[in-house]
Amino acid sequence: MVDGSWSIGDDNFNKIINFLYSTVGALDKIGADGTQVAMVQFTDDPRTEFKLDAYKTKETLLDAIRHISYKGGNTKTGYNIFAIGVADADYSELVRIGSKPSSRHVF
Repeated sequence: MVDGSWSIGDDNFNKIINFLYSTVGALDKIGADGTQVAMVQFTDDPRTEFKLDAYKTKETLLDAIRHISYKGGNTKTGYNIFAIGVADADYSELVRIGSKPSSRHVF
């Protein structure tokens, strides 16, 4: 999750993107047999930049990170994360324990 609100500003947002780029660049393998990365940019209207299974190679993921645009908006940090599934997460269980409406979830 990345803060894309106006309180961050363009310069700091670019620092965040550079940090993400460096962090992903240091990973050995991207994809189902390696590390999966997802990103949501939050403001008053959160935007899913990409889901966990969106990229299969480090190169395509790094390219996607480089093309993330600064959204801007209000911070709205009052929203919460209720569940994060790691490894062999059971999709139906995540839906069952997640808040309603489930259409707001990112899996």
